[in-house]
Amino acid sequence: MQTLLVTRVAVFRDTLADALMATGRISVVATAQDSDAALVAAHRRRPDVALLDLPHPYGPATASAIRASSPGTQIVAFAVRARDTEILAWGKAGAVGCVSASESLSSLVIAIEHAANGQTTFSEALAGTLFAAVARFDMSRAPEGDSLTRRERQILELVASELSNQQIADLLHLQLPTVKNHVRSVYRKLQVHRREDARAWVVSRGGGGEYQAGTRFLKPAGPLR
Repeated sequence: MQTLLVTRVAVFRDTLADALMATGRISVVATAQDSDAALVAAHRRRPDVALLDLPHPYGPATASAIRASSPGTQIVAFAVRARDTEILAWGKAGAVGCVSASESLSSLVIAIEHAANGQTTFSEALAGTLFAAVARFDMSRAPEGDSLTRRERQILELVASELSNQQIADLLHLQLPTVKNHVRSVYRKLQVHRREDARAWVVSRGGGGEYQAGTRFLKPAGPLR
């Protein structure tokens, strides 16, 4: 798939472009060193994927601009720090992949391939940051939330993030009927009847929106085959 590579350090940019091309799975059709050059290249080349290594908040802003100029281009952010605010900013900007600086070339290639197929990918370390954000979610201000179990709170947050029951089951490695039972229990305890009401309940208390449908988590990968 055709890829635009954006990173500020010239030596690293050239080396990474060569490494991606050498896999035989990625075609780097353009490179750029900053936001302005990235926007020009994205508009001209319309790549399948734009791979961005730009700091927050410039990186997410560039991602938003590329998506507006070239809607068919998927965004993968790499060298992302494990900070929930930054990861969420990338997500809101339209990124479908977030890869930490500690990941291998193989993992980066996997993220690019998933992005080209419209699948969302997080490095395992970054996914852990998001799960920690869910764990910190404070429901103590609402008495009606006190009776929720830990699993029900986790599922409620994922429901509020607009994941389907099947996607929640896949993410948490649960059976679909088990997830449905948890969702019904959550509705009963919160005295709501629809997913929209559950989401409104969470958002009103400062949570929600931390996951995207189709999310995949990267495991440490071996050599490319």
